[in-house]
Amino acid sequence: NIPCGVIAAPIHIQDFPIGYKPFLGYEGTNQVADLVYNSFTLGMEDHLLEIFGGHDTKEVIHKGMSADSDLNWNKEAKAELNKVPGFVRGKVKRNTEKFARERDISEITLEVMYAAKEAVGA
Repeated sequence: NIPCGVIAAPIHIQDFPIGYKPFLGYEGTNQVADLVYNSFTLGMEDHLLEIFGGHDTKEVIHKGMSADSDLNWNKEAKAELNKVPGFVRGKVKRNTEKFARERDISEITLEVMYAAKEAVGA
């Protein structure tokens, strides 16, 4: 469980200018240090840590659609939900289910979906 970084240089996105680069003395040390530091920071992939919850998480994060819902979705509503782009589908489902629970609706239909959409002002 020790966090680590990718040390392999991402050559595909680094800029290697054609020209003289000193590798001796004070300026050479700076060049080498910059190359190592920039390679390390480019390889960190922080956005992946944010997406998947970091490297220190102990629990499993489930971002899928819940199968153990107390609400029933009819076929038309499920088909309409599947038309929603995947990156917002979970939010649309949660908002629709929250809307239905607040109004004691047990089955989600197209009308309920559209009413929930209007309620959030979308």
